[in-house]
Amino acid sequence: MQQDYDFPDYPELTELLHEQSLLGLDSSPDSVNIPIIKFNSQTHKPISLPNNFPVTALAFSNNLIYAALANGDILEYSIDSNLHSQPTKILRLHSDKVTAIVASFSHLYSASIDSKIVIWDLQTGDPVKTIIGHTGPVLSLCLTDQGKLYSGGHDKTINEWDPRSGRRKWILTGSKGAIYALTSSFTCPNTLFSAGEDQVIRAWDTTSGRCVQTFNGHEGPVMALKIKDNLLYSASRDGSVAIWHALDGGLIDTMSSNNNLPITALEIFNNSLFTGSEALSIIQWDLTDRSPIATFSGHTATVTALAVYADKLISTSTDGTIKLWKLDKLSTVAGTYLISNN
Repeated sequence: MQQDYDFPDYPELTELLHEQSLLGLDSSPDSVNIPIIKFNSQTHKPISLPNNFPVTALAFSNNLIYAALANGDILEYSIDSNLHSQPTKILRLHSDKVTAIVASFSHLYSASIDSKIVIWDLQTGDPVKTIIGHTGPVLSLCLTDQGKLYSGGHDKTINEWDPRSGRRKWILTGSKGAIYALTSSFTCPNTLFSAGEDQVIRAWDTTSGRCVQTFNGHEGPVMALKIKDNLLYSASRDGSVAIWHALDGGLIDTMSSNNNLPITALEIFNNSLFTGSEALSIIQWDLTDRSPIATFSGHTATVTALAVYADKLISTSTDGTIKLWKLDKLSTVAGTYLISNN
């Protein structure tokens, strides 16, 4: 099992920690945009979830949030201003931590350390198919605009699956380490990008199964990939985000924060890039001049996933929280789902 995915259980946060860190009581003049948390209007306590486990992955469908946990559960929540204190569904089948989830309009796909991929019916919350094909933990998933499902594993392979039947169509080989990230875009048709432990990004022709381009430059495992237009963005444990020409693999620029801690999550919205890291904060970067413009502080452990939905940036962390940040008021928390034993 890779250390990068070995998320320990974090102890329950105390009320004092809620009051000091979640309310933004920080006397340091250098702290920027400390958030203010909204509490349940009736109990005046932070919104709580039923389990005390790190949140490991994030997906959306039909105005619903899906959050994967280190205990193998997947929780479904409605996105609304009241922030329901209980999940509308709990999807439970995996026997180990869920490492990746992706969703279509009707189905959710989950990957786990238990070596399985599960297809879920979103209407009922029931599993409809369990896919077994990797010889070790499944670490990444990608559902393309063309409806193709890809998975990357600790076994150094990428598999293409029929998203309805679960039948395997291709096995892509050639990577020298575990596959931590997969992405695709309609701007790069018939191309899948992968990255991971061996520090190399690869572009695959999905019609032939061949690797057609490699991107070299990172000095640590690559943890996340995003595409905007014809540019590919990669986040690495070397503390940097690299910007590449997606079509020819040319390196355009790199961005690094002052702390150089491993970057673990990426999201792009309009002209902004958001990075989450082991520094516990989220940084917003301007993509024109490639400089940081805001810091989102509030998580108390590694940020594991980022996504923009409607007017909110949503982040998950191994601190056991899902935070919703207002994009129109930079770095202000709209609400928090807190995983606790309350």
